[in-house]
Amino acid sequence: MADQRPLVADLTRSASTSSVTVAPWQVVLYADGARIAERPQYLDEMHQQIGLSTVIMAGPVRLSPQTWALNPIVSAGATHGPGGFVEGDDRAVRTALDEVHRRGMKAWLIGGGYHGAAAEAPDCMTVDLTGRPLDVECPPQWTFEASKTHCACPSNPRLHDFYRAAYAEVARNYEYDGSALTHVRYWQAGVYTGLLHCGCQHCQKRAAALGFDFPAMRSSVLEVAQALRQVPTRYLRDAAAIPFDAADFLHLITPHAEDFVAWLTFRCRTIADSMADVRQAVHQAVGDREFAWGMDTYFPTFARLVGHDYRLLSGALDQMVPLLSHVAIHGYQSLAAYAQALVDTHPDLPETDALRVTYRLFGWDGFGLPQTAIAALECLEPDMSESRSPELLSMMKSELAKARILGGDTPMYPVLKGRIWPQSVIQELTAEARRLGFAGVTYQGTDLLESRAVGG
Repeated sequence: MADQRPLVADLTRSASTSSVTVAPWQVVLYADGARIAERPQYLDEMHQQIGLSTVIMAGPVRLSPQTWALNPIVSAGATHGPGGFVEGDDRAVRTALDEVHRRGMKAWLIGGGYHGAAAEAPDCMTVDLTGRPLDVECPPQWTFEASKTHCACPSNPRLHDFYRAAYAEVARNYEYDGSALTHVRYWQAGVYTGLLHCGCQHCQKRAAALGFDFPAMRSSVLEVAQALRQVPTRYLRDAAAIPFDAADFLHLITPHAEDFVAWLTFRCRTIADSMADVRQAVHQAVGDREFAWGMDTYFPTFARLVGHDYRLLSGALDQMVPLLSHVAIHGYQSLAAYAQALVDTHPDLPETDALRVTYRLFGWDGFGLPQTAIAALECLEPDMSESRSPELLSMMKSELAKARILGGDTPMYPVLKGRIWPQSVIQELTAEARRLGFAGVTYQGTDLLESRAVGG
């Protein structure tokens, strides 16, 4: 991929002019293609019990030798590639797609992106602004075990060429109606050390092509990393007692806040532009057949920390699937990690104050979250913390509204948990999604939506 490829605005249609047809209301479910092929009546049961209309699925595929030749995984004879592409018997996938379409339903492809994609492709790995890879064996405290993986760089031409060819070929040769890619991002927001990525030569060239001042951004980000330790503890204690938001905090720790914000914007541009370019290839591959190119998106509150800007993505995608189901991993762990960073850099700062500053930093201070200790967030026990979270409903309503506002007219299908969360919360959030004008909802799991436990 050349760094000078067209920008998002040049490559994409807005949702309002897209040729993709949007049904009045969709009920989407993560499903197992092999299971559908083996027991297709599962689709009928889900349609009867929850109104299922669309499944998100994947499975082995057959790719051409020309596409596999682009595979950046270096293992000799590798039959798999980044993004979850696996070479293998695709009969179950084709049978599942036939069964889905025979019932008038739709199927969206799930595939991967950048987070975790460099585990076996070291040449595609991100590096920080000093040229070093992330020490994934020592992630910030309170972050999930899955953070111990290497991210691939969205500007890496080898990876991008593989994704462009592979997704286009799958879209052309398999009867998927769209996609809901996942992990098209950097590390989750709680891995704040990942904010230093990516500083590779590809990103530096891309920044220059897009008009960003890379040296200024690098100086500002590295300055912030050092300046946090120099903020007097008394300032943080005072900030804990007053409204003190992200803009205030950023200006406290750097006089070059605009360059830090530009760095976040640049990272978002790399992902949005790359996805727009792959979408162009996919649409060219399918011709007149509809294919809604889409991916899941991070919690709006933390999205820009992982490379997601809803407004940019709305121009790069045909649809978005806001992933709001991982409250503990993407929400609580982020809060815990940043609060812990304040305590680690300021040993005299009480955890109570660190939590208050962090909640206000991200606008989550009005939800009744624990005030006494970081451990009280129970962020490493997602099933426990989410099942008994009194603030869950108000937080998710807020994130739903943010996603709807920031996503504009792009069709969106927010992901809610169909298990663990209280049934009343699931029902109320589903109703709220309708009220806000979403195109539908996506469920992870169905235990609390039906009479017996089936589903993803």
